[in-house]
Amino acid sequence: MGIPKMGHVIPVEQNGNIVAAKVMVYPGDMEEYFTFITSEAYHELEKWIEYRKKSVRIVERQMNKVLTFAIIAV
Repeated sequence: MGIPKMGHVIPVEQNGNIVAAKVMVYPGDMEEYFTFITSEAYHELEKWIEYRKKSVRIVERQMNKVLTFAIIAV
């Protein structure tokens, strides 16, 4: 399973505040369905997705350093 895309998580607003979010589960699959999460869960999911994106960038930078070192060493 990949990182969820925020396009699959749609905030539900009321009076300018996020009160819940609609979540698409298994998008594009025959078993696709929607469910809802609380505003607290939505904000935590946003934080987690941002954390995962940063983690991927860190790993990519580290791999570039390793590849550069390997090329120089050869």
